[in-house]
Amino acid sequence: KRGLILHCMLLLVLGLEQYASYSKVFLEHLASALKVPKTVLVDDEIRIAAGLSEIVESIPAEELNQKRLEECTKPTRKSRAGNLDRLAAGPTAASSTLAPCLAKQGIGSMFLGRARIPPSTAAALLGNVNESTVAVGTIFGLYGGRLGGKAIDSYARDVQDFGLLSLRGDTYSELLDPKDVPAQHRRLRMCIAVSGWITGATSPFGNSWKAIGDRNESYTLQWEMDAVAKMGLALETVMKSRAWSLARKDAISKDVFTCLRASLWPASLIKISKVIENPWIVGIVRAEKAGQVLAETLLNRVQGERGVSLVGFSLGARVIYSCLMSLAEKRAFGLVHDVVLMGSPIPTEIRVWAAIRSVVTGRVINAYSKEDFILGFLSRGTNWQYGVAGLQSIQGVANVENIDLGGLASNHFRYQCLTSHILQKSGWDDMKPEQIASDKR
Repeated sequence: KRGLILHCMLLLVLGLEQYASYSKVFLEHLASALKVPKTVLVDDEIRIAAGLSEIVESIPAEELNQKRLEECTKPTRKSRAGNLDRLAAGPTAASSTLAPCLAKQGIGSMFLGRARIPPSTAAALLGNVNESTVAVGTIFGLYGGRLGGKAIDSYARDVQDFGLLSLRGDTYSELLDPKDVPAQHRRLRMCIAVSGWITGATSPFGNSWKAIGDRNESYTLQWEMDAVAKMGLALETVMKSRAWSLARKDAISKDVFTCLRASLWPASLIKISKVIENPWIVGIVRAEKAGQVLAETLLNRVQGERGVSLVGFSLGARVIYSCLMSLAEKRAFGLVHDVVLMGSPIPTEIRVWAAIRSVVTGRVINAYSKEDFILGFLSRGTNWQYGVAGLQSIQGVANVENIDLGGLASNHFRYQCLTSHILQKSGWDDMKPEQIASDKR
């Protein structure tokens, strides 16, 4: 019965034609209060998403294009008012019977039918979402959500590459239109992973995120490929150099912030600083701009009416930081669910993290290492006096979780191989155990 109560509340929330981050947090708290495992809620979401995906697949291309044209010419406030009018009007006549594709998925029942409600009740809870292609399309971002538009283009002029690559399958196909997402890949939860640099030529952006599971509709952000490739090459060159071998021996006995305050760094590292500093500075600037484009993308509802979780390491964490600060400036609350930042080259000021916390409805996690000598070295040319989140914990802001990686991340270059370990350590519940084991080897 407790599982059925949770199921009914999920249907009721979806009946509002959205599954925003606030709704997700509410249902997670409800599941905890009812002592229902979170996996029951997530599996229920997947089951409902499968049924709704069949409705999406049935939308004719002509109807989709016509609706998009209407959305483009309709003011945002008016559009939202229209949604409220439809909700106030209550379920349509078609909602009196549960849609066949939803009935096939057993919507209205839990635990293989051992607990159930009448199909008509399930249809009433879902309201317009039961059979309305417009309502379902709105949830999955089919209308108005796209990687384009004037607002995005104004930022994208300064960004050479920007796109979302699916983490499902082996091809890492780019998301050009939400309608193109295969039905079996659609989820009510969405995750975007952002790499700080890339190495290798084949599908490099997805290499660090293979351990993310299938309970989310997961993507990796492709951004400024040339800049992040140069950053990866520079880091790899430094890590393999004799200069770093000598510097590492000297760094073991030193505190990173002591070196920053005294401006005392190993001479061998100073000699090769240009190899890594120039790509890093360029990467920081490009990450700021890519983050603004990501914020505009979320505001443009490419994700639909679903909350998005963001994870990233190094410069990728800087992209997420820029995105969240842009959302905070525009008071865009409820778009982002969870955030995990690893080895972040961002300040630790209270006002910064209070702004981040304000636009994230779920968990905010900062993974850092006091022994990351390379990040400290690269930070010496920035405003490190305001702190470096990748080197220290965040203090003074409630509900920000800190994970001390210790010597595990003493080499900044290792972050691309540590993502699965860090996510597992943070309690991320959507992981592939076999890939985690492979990464540890």
